[in-house]
Amino acid sequence: MLDLHGVLPRADEVRAFQADVAPDKRQRLIARLVREPGYARHFAHYWDDVLMAGADRRPYLDRLELRRWIYGE
Repeated sequence: MLDLHGVLPRADEVRAFQADVAPDKRQRLIARLVREPGYARHFAHYWDDVLMAGADRRPYLDRLELRRWIYGE
């Protein structure tokens, strides 16, 4: 969850995952997490940081426009 949403799972989520005996529990969890808004939000923040690192030294970059594009605003 940390690498897909940028947050730690709650204790009850960890317990539920550990209690699940299905062999495909990891695949099901990943499929669910990538469908949730937290996934897109986390990677929008990530790419904003990566693409705009050092933007203050490059005045031709418009951080606001890039954010609008990344976040679909």
